[in-house]
Amino acid sequence: MVYSAAAMATATSLLLCLKSRAVPAGLQQVQIINLKSYVQISTEMREYFKERYVRSQRKLREYRRSLISRSAEYEQAIKDFNKKVRLLVAEAQEQVLKKFRLTKKQFEDSVNYYDSDLNVRNLAEKIYDVGMPVQEKEILEPEQTKAVIDFYKERLEEYESDCPELDEYMIINAQIHDEIFRKFKVEIEVVDASWERYREEFGNMYEGLRSQTFYVLASTENSI
Repeated sequence: MVYSAAAMATATSLLLCLKSRAVPAGLQQVQIINLKSYVQISTEMREYFKERYVRSQRKLREYRRSLISRSAEYEQAIKDFNKKVRLLVAEAQEQVLKKFRLTKKQFEDSVNYYDSDLNVRNLAEKIYDVGMPVQEKEILEPEQTKAVIDFYKERLEEYESDCPELDEYMIINAQIHDEIFRKFKVEIEVVDASWERYREEFGNMYEGLRSQTFYVLASTENSI
């Protein structure tokens, strides 16, 4: 990978800003990235991952919808994508740290160092928790949102007694997401964003479903 002169200068500046955290004698010292640089690095990791994730997710959806639902090829496509996401996570970390001439250990030590700062910790936790983009014009009306969630709930209940493993659980949800797309012409992230828009209006109407599955799995495809 080729980096610009500006990027190299930034990397040099960052290395000079590394500081050693005081530790008792006999214990190994750790190098901590200064806060400003830590935030920059975390943000770049997120952007690197997001760009590639969104592109891959769109390709997956197009491909799996060309297959027979729940066929061996359909299920394998979802399993392969989940493996690819983990590789994208590793790639994002590796490439951004390489750009700034930092080691994985230096970054991980910094993550631990800033763990007591809630805002900084939230930043680290959300590095790879990215969602598919949703535009304002895509937000559904309340009644449309209810109709889709009710459909989701009905379909999901058909599988409740099966107690599936995680891979199977994700395959089931991908299948329901595709059914929602075919029936309502809407992607699951639009449903999720619409639900968030009306959560006060809906009150406890879908609270059980939210806590059990929907709230989590509406972003299953958007996180690691």
